[in-house]
Amino acid sequence: MLTGPIPGKSKFQIRYDKGTGQDYKVDFMEPITGMLKKKTKDGIIHERYFYVTGSALLQKHSKSHPDSDSKEVCKFRAIDFIEIIDNINIKITLTDEYQDEVIILTTKSGEEASNWKNCLQNLMSQNGKTIIEKSGFLLKKSSNKLVTKLQERYFRLNESEICYYKKKNDKLTEHVGKILVASIQFVRAYDHSSACKTFEISDGNRIYLFQAADHEEMLSWTSTIDMVRSKVIEAQRVAQKEKEREETPYHIRVFDEEGKNQYIKLIDSEIDEIYPADYNILDNMLLSEHIECANKLIEYMYESFSDLKSARNNKPRYEIQALLMEEINVALSTKLFGPLQKESMQLLSASTGEVYKVIVFLTKHQRGMNI
Repeated sequence: MLTGPIPGKSKFQIRYDKGTGQDYKVDFMEPITGMLKKKTKDGIIHERYFYVTGSALLQKHSKSHPDSDSKEVCKFRAIDFIEIIDNINIKITLTDEYQDEVIILTTKSGEEASNWKNCLQNLMSQNGKTIIEKSGFLLKKSSNKLVTKLQERYFRLNESEICYYKKKNDKLTEHVGKILVASIQFVRAYDHSSACKTFEISDGNRIYLFQAADHEEMLSWTSTIDMVRSKVIEAQRVAQKEKEREETPYHIRVFDEEGKNQYIKLIDSEIDEIYPADYNILDNMLLSEHIECANKLIEYMYESFSDLKSARNNKPRYEIQALLMEEINVALSTKLFGPLQKESMQLLSASTGEVYKVIVFLTKHQRGMNI
């Protein structure tokens, strides 16, 4: 029986990136535990409590037994392949490191079997193992036209490619050929008959012909390849979307993803960093310091405009520019022009040169800033 949080249900932790000063989300998969049936070498079936650590699958007599009684079933780095057979059985194929070449664990439902498979594969990946989605013997038509007889090859389908080998026990790197999943244009049965056991794969340059042991095995291969191909296409789409997001100017991202109000808060906080909002500071600033802050604010505005124009689609974002100009106008009206419209200490103590700088600023920017 499956206990605890359901694995495969993504959770996340918030972590802090010192480099960017930003929080970011890290997805992780809940570990899995539960009572499963395991068949021994002698054919005896025992029910045991199974659980995982960061590097291995373990078992003990029951959940209440101490961990000191646990026995290691296998290390994740020693798993070659995991598959579900007969809906509820998990078949784990191991490397030569273990005497048991195959482990069969029996669950109580297809959903539970799928959850265990997902969790174990996730931990295999964390331990540096390539996830094999499907493996087995197929007959393959040679690219050499002089070779008419189909050749038997052992195939392994992983998350990115289909590799084929002369022998089952060949190492992963000893393949004699491969097809990149990302390059596959289609995978289909050779014909629509119920007895068909031949299928084709096209990578755009060549059409590969394969023959399985029977119709059901052919369907298993085509459906699994299609599933992996869909994952690759989705991963490419997500990566492309993230790339476009990273290349999108920050102001546009905030406006589009968080809305107008959050964007205004962003602008106001950036303005306050350039031109202080604290009136205790403002009242003690010289007029020349006000003009310096005002000029920096104008530079900030034009730099932001330049960033907005660098967007990938080069689409004018006048609504963002208008908000930016409006907030800067408000800031200048409050922080700079306020003291100028009354007999403030800054104005009364200003030198002729400082007053001249104010006039230059107003002359230069009144058209662009509507001041």
